[in-house]
Amino acid sequence: MKTPVCEMCLKSGILCRSCEEKVKRGEVSETVVKVSSFLLKLSGEKKQLKDVSIVDVVESPDMAVIICGKGDAPNVIGAGGQNARKLEKELGKSVKVVEEASDIKDFASSLLMPLRVVSVNTIYKDGEEIYRVTASHGRPRISPQNFSRIIKLVYGKNAEFSSE
Repeated sequence: MKTPVCEMCLKSGILCRSCEEKVKRGEVSETVVKVSSFLLKLSGEKKQLKDVSIVDVVESPDMAVIICGKGDAPNVIGAGGQNARKLEKELGKSVKVVEEASDIKDFASSLLMPLRVVSVNTIYKDGEEIYRVTASHGRPRISPQNFSRIIKLVYGKNAEFSSE
């Protein structure tokens, strides 16, 4: 399993100097450490977790978005959502697992699933660049505020959600 924290730290529960510095600098959150540690322990019984990559975990008050490597989402979620449910219980909030993406449209598509992203447009308000992500009809499982916050944390860009 690949994580931003070394395996020895995850197994021991004590961060080495290097990993502790990553946390202090804000490169790695406490939630990343907690999720990575939990998944490493779970990988003892769930062999499909052995080769997954955890890139980051972005949190909002009511949701944790686990960003994993390309093709790893099904393994992190687990058969019938078992692993995701265990993570929800561990974190005390809902969990959304998405794969890392090079652009906002692909990432937004994963984040808003099962809705389909129709377009991503760049608009300017008060001299500020904002991405407007428009999705097909339906209610997303994530609030528009959380969507905007997560895009800002992952890409450093302002975004807003709209529906057709």
